[in-house]
This record gives sequence, structure tokens and C-alpha cells, in this order.
Amino acid sequence: MFLGFIEVLKTKTFSDPVVFWSAMAAVGQWFGAIATFAAVVVSLRLAKKSSSSELKIEVGPGFTTGGLEGISEIKLFISASNTGPIPITLNYTGFRLPRRLGDKERMRLTVPEGLGVLPRRLNTSDDIKYEIGAKRLAESLERKGYRGNLKLAVIFSDTTGKIHTKKFKFDTKVYLEATLK
Repeated sequence: MFLGFIEVLKTKTFSDPVVFWSAMAAVGQWFGAIATFAAVVVSLRLAKKSSSSELKIEVGPGFTTGGLEGISEIKLFISASNTGPIPITLNYTGFRLPRRLGDKERMRLTVPEGLGVLPRRLNTSDDIKYEIGAKRLAESLERKGYRGNLKLAVIFSDTTGKIHTKKFKFDTKVYLEATLK
């Protein structure tokens, strides 16, 4: 079709109204085909997004207060919110550790307490929150041979096999030396 348009341009002039409108029809068909293709791509991406699970994860240090006892210890607060349109059932949470030389895959450190029972279903806008002692995490990491400023990731795995992650930096030295009074 488009090659026919090029041939018409080479052989004839636009002084003939039939040639002119035939050429315009060919160009219009090409624009229509491109617009149709773009619409299909957009609709497929929207359909895929509407059926996928979305989990917003936040990680940050903080502390808890112990009433009359004052501040107890520095903790790492972790929350995950279902921001997608479909419910998510979480079945695992933990930390992904940095890859070391010679490791075939990254090690994981499981979070043993604080979540209650997993699996746990999160409907749209539901969230799950837990905390872990920063010093205890630093000690666990050092026992496994991880020291200094580390790039960690919090992991939440759902029952569909999708892994949701949030990267953050964690310095074992800072949290091992930190004491609150």
C-alpha cells in the first residue's frame, strides 16, 4: 500500500484529483493502522497492570518507648501495604543479603517473630507492620559474616510466587555501637 503511494508519486503529479485523493487515502490508512496498534498496546498494558499485585514496602529506623522506662532500643520498622486492585496473600518475609564473592545465589535471613501467622491475606489498602531490633539484626548479619555498610532488601513473597522487595542500607557497626539512655 505504502509502496504503491511512492510509485504514484514517482509517476504522476497531484494535478489529477483521483491520484491526489488516492494518495491521501493511503496515508490515512497508514495513520489508522499505527493508531490501532498503539491502542492495542496500551489496552494490553492496562489489562496486565489491573490483574497484578502491587505491594508498597517501607523500611526505616526508629525506637519504641517503654512508658516510665523511657526509650527501649533502636528498631527497624517495616510495613507493607497492598496498593493494587486484587488481594495478596503473603507467605514469607525476610531480608535478602548482598551477594558475596563465590556465592552462587544471595542468602536470605528470615524474620522469625513480629508478624503473627503467615500466610496472611491483605485486601486492597490493608497493611502489615512489624519491627525488629536493629542491634539483633546487626548481630545476626555479623554471625553470617556480613559487616559494615550493607545493601539489604526486605522481601515479601506472595502465594503466586511474586517477590516484592525494598532496598535499603544498613550499617552493622552503627547499630552494634548504638545505645539509648
